[in-house]
Amino acid sequence: MWPFRRKREQRSAADERLIADLRTQRDALQEELDHIGPKMRSELRSGKGDKSSTLAKYPKRMVELRIAIDQIDERIRTMEERSEGR
Repeated sequence: MWPFRRKREQRSAADERLIADLRTQRDALQEELDHIGPKMRSELRSGKGDKSSTLAKYPKRMVELRIAIDQIDERIRTMEERSEGR
């Protein structure tokens, strides 16, 4: 086997592992995002906390999660395009 071919296969395997890890991270972030909305609504309904702090805290975190998910999606897409080009 040629050395460059082995290196390319190793890089491809490493990319596949990284993509799998990124998908796991994305799924975890998406799950957190899915749970924040109901949690925020229940806090607002219950009146446990200060309404203004609840409204300030949760939407900010929702935006942070959405940005992180989009960044991971972009990175996965870029890596998959690069691996298809080989």
